[in-house]
Amino acid sequence: MRPIDPEQYAEFKASGRLPSPKGVALAVIRLLRNDNYEMPDLVRLLQSDPAMAGRLLRFANAAAVGSTRPVVGVGEAVLILGAQRIRDLVLGFSLLRDYRNGRCEAFRFETFWSRSLATAIGAQTRASQAQIAGEEFFTLGLLCDIGILALVAYDCGLYGEALRRAERKSEGMSDAERAVFGIDHRELGAALMAEWGLPTALTNAAYHSETPDAGGLVAGSRQHALALSIQFARTLADICIGGGRDHSDLLPELYVKGARLGIGPNDLAAFADDVVRRWRDWGAALQVQTREVPPFADIMTLAPP
Repeated sequence: MRPIDPEQYAEFKASGRLPSPKGVALAVIRLLRNDNYEMPDLVRLLQSDPAMAGRLLRFANAAAVGSTRPVVGVGEAVLILGAQRIRDLVLGFSLLRDYRNGRCEAFRFETFWSRSLATAIGAQTRASQAQIAGEEFFTLGLLCDIGILALVAYDCGLYGEALRRAERKSEGMSDAERAVFGIDHRELGAALMAEWGLPTALTNAAYHSETPDAGGLVAGSRQHALALSIQFARTLADICIGGGRDHSDLLPELYVKGARLGIGPNDLAAFADDVVRRWRDWGAALQVQTREVPPFADIMTLAPP
């Protein structure tokens, strides 16, 4: 992973414009940095934000499929999910709530979060089908592109210039960002995630998720699997954002990425339909814009496997 220049990062932070957790999320992160924290203190913090508590209960119930009774208490949700996963989820939900609007003609905040939520749901669904705990996949999917939001928040005008440069010179967005900002969204995003205390495995996976095979990750390793899952989920999210029509050219790419995760063409339609259903359910709960998507069996006729 390309290290960020400390002085440059300090300059970005000094602007006061970078995304950062606030309120209950910030208090939770600070509390959990103390190894001797008391569980009742964590529960009281979470209960002080009813909306956040409700989202965590919804997530805990999804994680406790098969249980004989629903999860109704925040303390029980903490026991099911674990304090560290609670921290990561609270962070993600907090950023989604506090940084969903802004003035920038070159950037659509609602589309960003809609795509991020679809990526999170896609990654989590893949994890659950592989019988892996899906909470960290959800957090990673939701925050994997947080560096883009950070660049926009830092200077919307410069971000628009980077977009135009990428289009004009037909260069990758990361190269255009480095030319304009001196840093790219992957570097800035990884630095933010590390500062917030997310596990190194998630930070590295987020950094490499656009090109999992080009960053030296060991094939078969947990970080490589995380990066591949996010790469696949991003492509599926792009098709969802386009309503299944605008991005039908992405289908061959989706087939290949799905196959690397053991999701063959025969299973892909049911998998994608499940992701779309959950994306729309979570979008309604989080007030994130989604859209109707035709059955993937119909979409796949546009570009058969």
